[in-house]
Amino acid sequence: MDRRHTFRIYEVNDNLKMYTTTLKDRKYGLIKLPPEKLRCPDKEIAGSDEYKEEEDDTYNSEEDNESKTNSESEPEVPDERRSKSIVGNIPTQNSRTSVNAIKQTLLDKEARFNPDDLVRRESLMIFQSAMQPEPLTLDDFEITDFLGQGTFGKVYLTQLKSTGEKYAIKC
Repeated sequence: MDRRHTFRIYEVNDNLKMYTTTLKDRKYGLIKLPPEKLRCPDKEIAGSDEYKEEEDDTYNSEEDNESKTNSESEPEVPDERRSKSIVGNIPTQNSRTSVNAIKQTLLDKEARFNPDDLVRRESLMIFQSAMQPEPLTLDDFEITDFLGQGTFGKVYLTQLKSTGEKYAIKC
């Protein structure tokens, strides 16, 4: 099992709060883990099937503890399978360089534009009248019935003379 990809299991009989890493601890780079003697390598879960299980005595040896501190300080080397790009050749420079490369590619394509390649097509333009309808007034309605009296006025059933639609008007 590779330590970077292994879910470590500890059996702790003490107060778990002693080994709880809070967000504040994480902010300052503090990680509270139980001592190695409380670790249970037989219950640990490997992060990937391709890593072979190591013997249990490897976890308890002193030279393993020394190599662990040395290996953790070294930068992580990426897996071969993670280093392969799925999408092809993407610039690995910073983002400004990548944007400039993409921009240059688009400009090159634009330079290859030929106005003779355009095809003439007929189109139909539909115009909507810019005239606004005249606002309605009481003269546009015909009162047909009295509906009732409210606190703020009377309500009448009316009919719009031009369309015949019925409306209730309070006045």
